Amino acid sequence: MSNNFTGLPENSLLIGDGKYPYHLSVGIVAVKDGKVAVLKRNMEGKGEIYLLPKETVQADETFRQAALRGLKEELGGKGKLISFVGSRPYQFMRGDVEIKKTVIYFLLEVSEIGERMPEENEKDDEVLWVDKKEAIELLSNKDNPEGFGWEGEFLSEILNS
Repeated sequence: MSNNFTGLPENSLLIGDGKYPYHLSVGIVAVKDGKVAVLKRNMEGKGEIYLLPKETVQADETFRQAALRGLKEELGGKGKLISFVGSRPYQFMRGDVEIKKTVIYFLLEVSEIGERMPEENEKDDEVLWVDKKEAIELLSNKDNPEGFGWEGEFLSEILNS
């Protein structure tokens, strides 16, 4: 499907490709009963890492819609968006293309947890519900320099402010 304004494929504007190497996602800081959701993922070439759930924004949805969709798909949760809590740009390689990614983070209060509906490449992720101190420690990825260690510092800043 193409975007009527530019004639470009809609997904190339959000997920990144060789011609348009930009990726936009929402990050989810999901809290339920004092616990924070952390994903445990085995990433090819990086080993085991811990990260906050993220969801690629689709061309026809708002950030709020993407965050709530991500809550359902990644964690099997339902809840409400509380607030915007920050953003983070970074780069990663997709094949031989450097993709510039921006993640816009939201705090969500989870009211219930049901069945996850992850994408194929996320089915092996393990969802951990841990207290905030353990979440910060896990997200620091101290045993894996290839991990998203900055998410531990980020979480510490937003939960302790």
